Amino acid sequence: MESLIGNISIQGVKLIEKTRYDDNRGSFAKFYSSEIFQTTGFSPVELFFTSSTKDVFRGMHLQTGQHQTSKIVFVLKGKISDFLLDLRKDSESYSVINRIELTEETPFSLFIPKGVAHGYHVVSSQAIVGYMMDGDFCSRCDSGVSPSRILNFLQDIDILTMSLRDKNLPKDLDIKNDQH
Repeated sequence: MESLIGNISIQGVKLIEKTRYDDNRGSFAKFYSSEIFQTTGFSPVELFFTSSTKDVFRGMHLQTGQHQTSKIVFVLKGKISDFLLDLRKDSESYSVINRIELTEETPFSLFIPKGVAHGYHVVSSQAIVGYMMDGDFCSRCDSGVSPSRILNFLQDIDILTMSLRDKNLPKDLDIKNDQH
């Protein structure tokens, strides 16, 4: 898959093939099916969309505590560099960072297990990103780590636009992995 940058080496992260058809009317894509549930155990509870412009960075986010969630991420419009950081202390891939390019044409979505922080950099002029989560959003459990952990991947970017909250996230966060 030419859209994959490097290897997916974080334990439990999966690329999920999606069905996409293009014709003279536009396109049709299926992002979730019972087959995905059978292979991951993922059952969506909430669905979010974000719209961002070029050089916006969102993340590195996850939910902690009793409201940890897994998620499936996909791009509806544009192109992003997606970043994952394993924060599960007892994981074989603890502190590993993966970078994956996702586009609206990319034939896959990304399954992100509990305890893995997620963020992305918008590469195109605009991107619309969808998130399916297997639990309800909990603002007091919403957490993350500073994007500074992955900024060396973004050396060619002069100015990144990010929220004040993301700029002030802690540099470290350890997640107890009780999902095995």
